[in-house]
Amino acid sequence: MDGDYNDNTEKIKGSDRWGGAAEKTEEEVKSLEDYFKEQYSMTIKEAVLGK
Repeated sequence: MDGDYNDNTEKIKGSDRWGGAAEKTEEEVKSLEDYFKEQYSMTIKEAVLGK
């Protein structure tokens, strides 16, 4: 949403910023999952499900 609450998703996709953001987010999620597994010997999903 822009400052006037208009959806600007297509504008962002058109400017090629979408792919970079998605790629960076994917890397950050993997890093967080790896850290969690190393620290707690379980995945985040296992912790949430109480396994």
